Amino acid sequence: MAQKQLQNPLEVGGCVYYAQNREDLILASFFPDVKKGFYIDIGAFDPDTDSVTKLFYLQNWCGINVEPQPDMFARFKKLRPRDRNLNVGIAAKKGTMTLRSYKSQGLSTFSDTIKKGYEATPDADTGEYTEHIVAVLPLREALAPLDVPHIHFMKIDVEGLEYDVLATNDWSRYRPEVLCIEANHVEKDWHPLLKKEAYEPVFNDGLNEYFVDSRTDRKQKFDYVEEVVHKRGGGIRVEHFDLMTAWYYRALDKTHHVEELVAERDKLFGELQQIQHELVRYDSIKGTVARLSSLIKRNATNALHKRSDS
Repeated sequence: MAQKQLQNPLEVGGCVYYAQNREDLILASFFPDVKKGFYIDIGAFDPDTDSVTKLFYLQNWCGINVEPQPDMFARFKKLRPRDRNLNVGIAAKKGTMTLRSYKSQGLSTFSDTIKKGYEATPDADTGEYTEHIVAVLPLREALAPLDVPHIHFMKIDVEGLEYDVLATNDWSRYRPEVLCIEANHVEKDWHPLLKKEAYEPVFNDGLNEYFVDSRTDRKQKFDYVEEVVHKRGGGIRVEHFDLMTAWYYRALDKTHHVEELVAERDKLFGELQQIQHELVRYDSIKGTVARLSSLIKRNATNALHKRSDS
């Protein structure tokens, strides 16, 4: 009975999200009809932690990850063999730039404006950093050698240089159906550029802006409330899912242990009842033996008396 009251985490497996702000669940809700798609992740950061594309990779999607931090790029090479992984930065022109990597590596940036801001108000995440000279190039040049197929979505999170990424794309060749752009460090407004390229804003999750290609019907397929809220209950963060899974199996082990103890108790109770039954039989036999012994003694006594009388 106790086992039935435990919630199997596999029942909510489809609600797990890996991204920082449910971006993966939100993007998935644009594509309920696509089983195996293609993505481009600019500023991919990590193949697991806060990854916008891991959910899709696990569902047999593949794509291109652009990550300038050498150590993070190495993780993509190891953990994303189906993807094409680029260890470069995207910028207005080809050359090199200084990438500043902070303790919180998700804050790493090429932007001089953001660097100065962190220098002015350093904290535990930004007080210490290392710098790398990184090759950079326009997005169209980075994609040109790759034989890019149809792009279902592009995610851009480059800590301040989002406009440069968008401005250096060849929109006639590389046209994602959906764009997800982090919008907490806007150094230059990209809305006019995207409007010119016929992209329409459709959603804002508080951190990212989502745009759809108005030449497609992707906007009509997007239903945040139905896909994210109703079907997935808002989702469950992967760390919480892992914790729930661990507790579930721990509870399941304890349940099994209790069931084993109950079974052992029932077995011992059955043996006790058998012993009690045997004791009852023993008492009955003991009584019979006592009566027979008394009868034998009485008969023997009578026999002696008769012999004495004779």
